[in-house]
This record gives sequence, structure tokens and C-alpha cells, in this order.
Amino acid sequence: MGPSRILVSNDDGISAPGIVALVAALGSTGSCDVYVSAPRHESSASSHAITLGQHLTAAPVKMQGATEAYAIDGRPADCTMLALHGPLFQSQDFDLVVSGINRGDNLGLHVIYSGTVGAAEEAAIKGVPAIAVSLDNYKALTPEGFMAGATYVVALIQALYPSNGDPKLQLSHLAHVVVNINIPAQDPFQGFYLAHQGSGIVDLNFQQVTPDTPDKKEGHFMETAGNEREAKTPQDAPQAGGMRTFRNFAGAVCWDETPGSDSWAVQQGWVSVTPLGLKGDITAHSQGLSTTSLRPNPEVVSTLSAAVKAAAHSLGVSVGASPKL
Repeated sequence: MGPSRILVSNDDGISAPGIVALVAALGSTGSCDVYVSAPRHESSASSHAITLGQHLTAAPVKMQGATEAYAIDGRPADCTMLALHGPLFQSQDFDLVVSGINRGDNLGLHVIYSGTVGAAEEAAIKGVPAIAVSLDNYKALTPEGFMAGATYVVALIQALYPSNGDPKLQLSHLAHVVVNINIPAQDPFQGFYLAHQGSGIVDLNFQQVTPDTPDKKEGHFMETAGNEREAKTPQDAPQAGGMRTFRNFAGAVCWDETPGSDSWAVQQGWVSVTPLGLKGDITAHSQGLSTTSLRPNPEVVSTLSAAVKAAAHSLGVSVGASPKL
């Protein structure tokens, strides 16, 4: 049977190549109706921010593979929230929400800042199974650069929803979970790897700037010109005895190279699949970032493990798994 209605969003904006490739790939299966509610403009690093006290506008957009698509003048979480709780589409009932494909990774602690993950989390909060997808390649500027990854995403979705059975019952274990998928920069990939969340993060590099400071595009977030917003230095900003201007040029990435972590898996050429929960409280059994974290729900891991194996089999690729899951 499979998911009959899929909602797609992102944080790079509705015209970004990643979402264009994903929607086209999902639509080409012919097994589902794809609906798109995505930000009109690039909204990276929005986390789970929502719009309060202002109107949200929705402009219809034509997208290959989509039954209906709207560009929303809001944040990624707004887009999911509006589709699931507003009259944007004829029905608010969706079997699955997929956010992405993001241009750039969402590994380790990057998920805290991610608008891609935020859009998926909003669905998970409402009990709708959700997937966040990112490509670890900031230089991917066309839909073609995302197609190999989109093929893996489609295979995993089809594996999560066997042809026989009610899709809502099949993914009941994932109702409040975000499945975080990260795709390596270069194809061919080794296969799927069920990874634990690492602790990798980008070093911050704030510098005071003046109108004469070169507008560099460096570091993890600024490797190439694309759909990122330009950061301009105010020409009239007083630099002495008053307002000062700063910019985060971003530094090196501190990858978590622990075998089995999401960043380790992607560096080894695997498509990482990591279940993320919504709760972050510390209990007597929880452990810190530097050690093994609390073991995930075994039903969640079992459901994902079976789907990963089935998806890998359909693509003729290998499977790996973190010993911490």
C-alpha cells in the first residue's frame, strides 16, 4: 500500500535544488501523492522557530512530482505546522513528512540549529512519522547533485511501508521520532548505516567587521556561493564609541570520529540513518555527550533496522550498524 500522502518541506527554500530533486523522485514512484509546503526564501539555521503575531502567506508553485505546492512566507516549522493544522490543503491527514534534501550536513549537534530537522520535528510532535534528509555537500547547486541521495531516500521510504498493510500501523513506532538521514558528498555510497548521533559541531569564528572587511565566503557554511543569504556589513555602522558589528565566518568542523557515529559513517561513505527523539531531559540512567548515550527504544531501532536492510537489498548495497544502537 505505502504512504498515500507525503508532505515535503525544507529550510533552503522551495526553489532549492535539494527539494526539487526529492519531490521529483517521490512523484516518479507513482505510489503516493506529494504535497509541498516550504519556505519562500532560504531559512537555514532556523531550528524550530515559528512565526507569532504575524500573517503567513502561501503562494502556489508548480513543481515536478507534486500534486500541490505552496511557497510559505515563514519558517520551516511554520510550513509543517500550517499544512498539518490549517486549510492549506484539502486534507490535513498525511502519512509521512519528509524535510530536505538540505544542502549541507545535519550531523551530530548540528541538528540543534537545523531548520531541516525543525520542520521534521514539528511533524513528530504531532505524531506524524518524519524524516529529515541532508547532503554533506555545500557545492551541490543543481538537482542532479541530489538525485543519487534521493534514490536512497525513496528506497528507505518504500522499505518502511511494505506493500501490504495500513501505513499508519506500520510506522506506529516512529510516530514521535525524527529519522535523520545524512548522505555523503560523493556517489557511489557504501550503503546504509544505522548510526548513533555523534557530538560533532562547527567551531565558531566571530570577527568584528568594518565596511572595509572583505566579504569572505569561507568555512563550513560558506564554501561556495549558492542560496545562502549574503551577510553585508552596514555601511553606516559606527565602529568606535558606539555600535559594533560582528560576523560568524565559521571555523573548522570538529567531527565526532567515534566508530558508529553519524559523522563517522558519512566520512566512511555510508548514508547514515539516525533516530532522534523529541525529549532531551537527563535521567539517572543518562550519560554525557562524551560517553554512550541512553539506549534508544528497541522498537524504534528494530523498525529502522528492518527497513534499512530491505532498502539496501533493493539497491544492492551493504548495511552497517552502530554497536551503540
